Amino acid sequence: MTSSPLFVHKIHEDRLCKLLEVDAKGLAKLMRRRGLPAPVDSDEYGPFWSITTVRGWITATGYRPLQSLLMGWWPDADRPADYWGAEPVRYLRTDPAPAAVLQHWRTSSGAAVVVCWPMPGHVHVGHYLREWAADAHAYLTIGTGWCIDGPDVWARRGDQTSGDGADIEWADLARVLGQPAPFWLDRLRDPDLITTWKPGGPCSPYSTPNTKRPRWSTRSPTPRSLSPLTRANASAHRHPTGYQLSAPSLS
Repeated sequence: MTSSPLFVHKIHEDRLCKLLEVDAKGLAKLMRRRGLPAPVDSDEYGPFWSITTVRGWITATGYRPLQSLLMGWWPDADRPADYWGAEPVRYLRTDPAPAAVLQHWRTSSGAAVVVCWPMPGHVHVGHYLREWAADAHAYLTIGTGWCIDGPDVWARRGDQTSGDGADIEWADLARVLGQPAPFWLDRLRDPDLITTWKPGGPCSPYSTPNTKRPRWSTRSPTPRSLSPLTRANASAHRHPTGYQLSAPSLS
C-alpha cells in the first residue's frame, strides 16, 4: 500500500498510526478511550486529522515522551527557552579545528535541545551528536541549503540511536524555542561568531574575506549605514512565518 503524502497541515491515518505506534484498531481505541479527536475530513487518501489538533492532544495527554518525537510534534513554547551557551566539538581531541559548534537550549517544557552547526567541509556530523552531547531530547543539524520553508534542518529524536535525520521546518525550531532562532550562512560558520552569540543580540552586516558584498550575521565588528536597496534585501531575509533569521537592525 502506498503511503499518503506529507502535508504541512494535515496527517492521514497511515502516518498517524505510525506516529502513535498503533494499527487502525488501536487508533479507534484511542479515540474511544483516550480522547483522540476524530478526523476532520477525508480526501482521496482517506480520513485525515489536523496536525495542530493532534499535536495538542499529544501534549495534553503525554501519550508520547518528547524524546520519542520529532520536534514538529512538540508543544508550542509558553515562554522563551533558556540558552545554555555553545561549544566547539571535534572528532578527535587532536584535530586542529572544530568539526561543528553545538548550541544548547532548555525549552519551557524542560526539554534539552542541541542545535548543531557543521563547519565548512564537515557535512556528515549527525552520527556523532549523541557522542558529543548525550541525553538531549532532540538533536538538530542545520544545513547550508535553503528551501521554501527556510534553512534546511535535519532532526533526530533523543531516543534515536541509528539512521539518518528527518527534515523539519525552521519554523518548528523557533516555535519550540519561543523566540527567533539565529542563522549563520555557511561562509559565516566561524566558531567564534557562534560561541559568542547571545539571545537578543543585534543582527548586523558582516563582511567575509575576499568579498565586497555584505553577509548577514548576528555580530559585526563595525556597524555601517545601509542603502535603501540593502535595507530592502535585509527585510527579505525574514522567514515567511515572521521569525527573523539574520536580518540586520534597520534603526
